[in-house]
Amino acid sequence: MSNGQDFEGKERERKIRRKVFYLTFATLTLISGGFLIWKLSILILPIIVGCLLAFVFRPVKDRFRVRWLPHEVQVLCSFAAIGVVLFFAFNTLRKHIPDEQQKLEFKVRLQYKLNARYRQLVAKSPEKKSNAVTPLIEKEVGPLMDRVNQALALDPKERDLFLKYAAGYNGKPPIQSKFVDYFWANQRTGKYVIPEKIPISPAPAGAPVGE
Repeated sequence: MSNGQDFEGKERERKIRRKVFYLTFATLTLISGGFLIWKLSILILPIIVGCLLAFVFRPVKDRFRVRWLPHEVQVLCSFAAIGVVLFFAFNTLRKHIPDEQQKLEFKVRLQYKLNARYRQLVAKSPEKKSNAVTPLIEKEVGPLMDRVNQALALDPKERDLFLKYAAGYNGKPPIQSKFVDYFWANQRTGKYVIPEKIPISPAPAGAPVGE
């Protein structure tokens, strides 16, 4: 009977560890994807333009053939046609590239949502009881959340800039109040893992303090 209980206990622990692993992997994937998009937003437009240029230029060059027109003029006309297409494409894409304010809002919202989700996972029931998964989540995911908060936290310059945008800055309307609430909630977020203090044993009586 005890062997069966031990086996069930080990199987339950493996399932819990598997769930924690999948949760940690999904969180890391979400954070990495958002961070890469935010960091590489400057490179996205040139990549899109290069792909569009390679895709559009060859068909236009092959179809734009006039026997009596010199080859150089044909190439110039092809570039002119591509330039018109790229002009409208650039104006369209520019509207979807986040500006400085939107990047700050994205970081604030992402940090707030991740912390809110984590608190839901480790929250105790109304009866003040926690399930068996909660201590394992706090042990495995707590340090990860501290590193995530450190990476997403706004530096002093970004905080000042966010507060300026919150009041209306650079000709833009004020930031929505919910993002301002997210910002202040993030400022109140502390560390989930508090390092243990190593007790310092008092020096034995009569020991020399120094020479």
